[in-house]
Amino acid sequence: MNASQGEIETSYLLSGWKRISNYLGKSVRTVQRYGRDLGLPTRRPAGRPRSSVAATKADIDAWVAASPMRESFQPTAAAARSPASPIAAIESRVAEIRRLGNEMLALRSEMTESVLLLRNNIRGLHGNNTPANAGKRHVN
Repeated sequence: MNASQGEIETSYLLSGWKRISNYLGKSVRTVQRYGRDLGLPTRRPAGRPRSSVAATKADIDAWVAASPMRESFQPTAAAARSPASPIAAIESRVAEIRRLGNEMLALRSEMTESVLLLRNNIRGLHGNNTPANAGKRHVN
């Protein structure tokens, strides 16, 4: 093997979890979980389940392209869709919750007024318009 062939092999082969994780821009533990749970294409020497791991850049690129989570591997695309900061997102959601809470209180008050008006109208139809007669039944 000549020097250029060795350079080519090292440029497309990633040896070890650390190099694979650097290539994906994720932590070592996350990449190990991807390998275990999501089928990240890694290889080990035959018969050695705890030995060092290796992967090719082409295999990883194909896995990322086929993955339904590919947006998480492309920070520029994900950053374009996400809010400026997580704190801003939380603050906007809290403001929305407060707005909805205030709207709910106003609707509850309006509903209470409507129910009272309906009760008074029903009492008026039965001739029991006074509060003293409110709990008594009108018998014909």
